[in-house]
Amino acid sequence: MLYKESDGNFINKVAIQENFPEVNVDSLYTITQKFAKKNEIYLNTFDLNNIILHITIAIQRIRNGYQFQTRDNRFNWKSSKFAQELLNEVEKSQKSFKFPDEDLVSLGLVIDGSVSRWTIDMKDNISKETLNLIKSILSYVRSIYRIDLTGPEFLNQFAIHVSRLIQRLKSGKSIQNPMATQMKAQSPTVYECAVLISHKIANQVGVEVPDNEIAYIAMHIGNAIAKQIEDNERLKVIIVVPDYQDKFLSIVDQIDKNFNNELSILKVVTEETDLSEKVDFLITLKNKINIDLPFVQISPFLTRTDNGNIRNKIEKIVNTKKQLTFDHQIGSFFDERFFKINRNLKDKENVINYISNVFYEENITKKDYREDLFKRERMSSTAFGKIAIPHSLEMKALNTKGFIYINPHGITWGANKVYLVFALAVKKQDSEMFRNIFDRLSDVMTEGKNIATSYRVLVTTIF
Repeated sequence: MLYKESDGNFINKVAIQENFPEVNVDSLYTITQKFAKKNEIYLNTFDLNNIILHITIAIQRIRNGYQFQTRDNRFNWKSSKFAQELLNEVEKSQKSFKFPDEDLVSLGLVIDGSVSRWTIDMKDNISKETLNLIKSILSYVRSIYRIDLTGPEFLNQFAIHVSRLIQRLKSGKSIQNPMATQMKAQSPTVYECAVLISHKIANQVGVEVPDNEIAYIAMHIGNAIAKQIEDNERLKVIIVVPDYQDKFLSIVDQIDKNFNNELSILKVVTEETDLSEKVDFLITLKNKINIDLPFVQISPFLTRTDNGNIRNKIEKIVNTKKQLTFDHQIGSFFDERFFKINRNLKDKENVINYISNVFYEENITKKDYREDLFKRERMSSTAFGKIAIPHSLEMKALNTKGFIYINPHGITWGANKVYLVFALAVKKQDSEMFRNIFDRLSDVMTEGKNIATSYRVLVTTIF
């Protein structure tokens, strides 16, 4: 339920503008992207939305007359040049507006922490007591919801938020959240998770957390889970460079930009001994690594050849994963009860009748399965070269199974003559398995050489 409610971009430009109509969100996006480009920083969708959301909330809060303290002209920046330039430009874009010191510190941390290739040390900015509380909270969430939020990127962002929240609770203040009602209605499970977290914080501080603040916690949780959903569909990589300094930032950002849809960069390290996460492969500037993991070596200039090598590695690993998934699924999809080799059935009608009867007797399908197969055949033949893959248009089987029928002398299937029949019965819950198996079988069995090989093996071993 958590994943379903968080699917897609949990927080996006449209949602921010709708809920903060007094803030010019378009202008904030333009300014942020301008200075990201100037500093050679690539911000993915989550990075960008997270920065804009926090700046928007700060602007709204200050306009409503709530802030911790005024601006000190002697303020000492601790954040990156990117964060400094961005926040200074945001100030200039607002009329009679200045961020107080507390906001410059926290927004600077949020901005630097949102650039997922950068690592920030929370020890210098968040109290040990607060960090311990957050670790306890995330451990509690994992035990209740089986959701792991302990990644450094979320941990840093959430630490900043909780630290400011505790300050507000102790001072008896709270900030409005125009998204609270919508969040509660549309994402009740995410909101309930935030309620449990708020209860832990309240016990620590001794002050109840109001609904507006609970909704902000829910936004952090939902956005983190949405990012996990996206990351789960991408290969995980770690970049290893011999001396990780600013000169390599542009390379890392360029890799992220070029392969953002396929790769999730977990972190950048100087030695492969620093690895702790499970990754699919490494990208390294070193010509040799001392760990048993697939890797791609790139040059310090990230050439077209380097990009091609990364692309080839991605395709190789993705194909291997697909094959392993297919092997596992096909092992459960087919079994010996539904495997038949003989010369008796020589036409499509008899084969479909036979398979349908067996499936019905074995409680795999209902009686109407037979008519469903013929209905599909009337639309367009399911013969592919020398095989046929009959299946229903609707996934309403009682169980998901496949039937293999082989006649080495051939079966008349409309205008085709086929030798192997793969009949598929699929229940709705297994739609993804069906898609994987159907696509893979189609790819493999439409290759004439594969059919020829299968035929030779059958003749040699059985007949």
